[in-house]
Amino acid sequence: MNLNEMYFLNSILDDKDILFIPRPPDSEMSMLLLDAVKDGLIKKGLLKSETEFTDEGIRYARRLLNFKEAKKHVRIDNIILGINDQSESVMIIYNPLFEDYDIRVVDSANSAEQIVESIPFFNYGETSAQGDSINLGFEDFQKRFKLNLWNHFRLSVWQEHISKDEIYFLNENTLYRYDCIAETLYQECKQHILNCLAERMVLA
Repeated sequence: MNLNEMYFLNSILDDKDILFIPRPPDSEMSMLLLDAVKDGLIKKGLLKSETEFTDEGIRYARRLLNFKEAKKHVRIDNIILGINDQSESVMIIYNPLFEDYDIRVVDSANSAEQIVESIPFFNYGETSAQGDSINLGFEDFQKRFKLNLWNHFRLSVWQEHISKDEIYFLNENTLYRYDCIAETLYQECKQHILNCLAERMVLA
């Protein structure tokens, strides 16, 4: 579904912000846009009519509510996890090509392994032990390393009293983790990155 359709469902729930997902530019929908949004949801099988959900629409809205009420949220580029417990999470996947959001329920236990397997650059990093860490300001970090779509991902974590913002990347066959809050660069091995991701994707 698109952003307007998601926030229409959200308005029926509680109309509070959806973490990591921006509100549409025109938060006050015109009647014409509102009609188009309802028509789109009817075509997708989420609404029976302008005032009634289908069973699938109820399930979809419940997933969105569970995401919003999750105890911990983790964003990895275009994937956002709302972690409710150690066994189940709600995942929102954004497809920038089609400007489309998909909401699904996933198994919390294997999230880290699944994400690592889907990131090609991990297969090219050296498996050497971890190296030293150095303090490096964010501007200097951006100048020193050229990041692109294929050699990095950014991970953000939000939980009560816990906040993390990190960049994991490959440079000259070496894996690194950059802590954007502490402005510290770490040389990493694949296994330690996997351990870090696993730690960040479970409830503390």
